[in-house]
Amino acid sequence: MNLKRIVRWIGPIDDKQAAETMNKMAELPPSKEPIRLFICSGGGLAGVGLAFYNYVRSLRLNLETIAVGDVSSAAILVWLAGEPRFVTPRTTMLAHPVRLSMKDVGAIEVEETGALRERGALWSKSVMDIMTANSHGQLDRKRISSIVRRRKVFTPQELVDLKLADKIYE
Repeated sequence: MNLKRIVRWIGPIDDKQAAETMNKMAELPPSKEPIRLFICSGGGLAGVGLAFYNYVRSLRLNLETIAVGDVSSAAILVWLAGEPRFVTPRTTMLAHPVRLSMKDVGAIEVEETGALRERGALWSKSVMDIMTANSHGQLDRKRISSIVRRRKVFTPQELVDLKLADKIYE
């Protein structure tokens, strides 16, 4: 394993951490070896997680992701950006419905709450579409919606069984 091609995302899913991680990945010299992104995050801003996922996928980066510890909420999107994806034996992932916070939207007028609900619904749909696409046919939107509504905590083996993770990283 080339230690120079390891990047870490430790902490919240926010603008600062996303920019730092994207910059570190952009600074790496081209190589046939993948970038290995180790992720430990309890979550954060859904919009930032979606942006990171879209960034990695649109550039077709050779990125492996390894979940270590807690990788929950918006951090799941960062983890799903990689291919292949690994989990460590003690990784846990919590999936829950998308929630908007003032950090996601900034200052708003009271009249804009309908637009916020619409944005939240679009983000929720995007998350379900991403999880469906990355489960290699194991999950459909109906099943993912049910899982997310129940605030499911996944074990490493469940993630492998659902084809979201390729294997448990020993």
